[in-house]
Order: sequence, then structure tokens, then C-alpha cells
Amino acid sequence: MTIIIPKNEKIELPKAVSEKFKGKKIELQVTRGGIFLRPVEDAIRQAKGMLRNSVFSTRQYLKNKKADKAIEQ
Repeated sequence: MTIIIPKNEKIELPKAVSEKFKGKKIELQVTRGGIFLRPVEDAIRQAKGMLRNSVFSTRQYLKNKKADKAIEQ
């Protein structure tokens, strides 16, 4: 546990904490128990690669769309 005494409006985080969050957007939440820091998750970045190794493919999708259009005509 590290104790920090802020001298102005800025708070310096311990090196281990700042390295963990380096380059990430973080959300700071003030609670009754103290201050809570957590990275803000990017939904698009999390979804990247989600369909890898699945049965879905762009080629198959386009083939299905073409078949659907042929049925409609």
C-alpha cells in the first residue's frame, strides 16, 4: 500500500499503477469507500476477431444474399 499526500489538484499515482493504465482511458469513480479506477473498455476493439474460426464468412454471406435476391425475383 502506498500513501499519497496531494500537494495541489494533481494526484500522482504509484509507478506500478500508472504503468498498468499507461496509454489507456481510465474512469475515475469516487465511492464511499474511496476512489475507484478502471480502464474504459472500447466495445469495437473488444469485438475485433470475435468471429474468427466461426462458420460466418463474407463470401458465404454474399452467396446467401445473392440466393435471396434470386428467390425474390
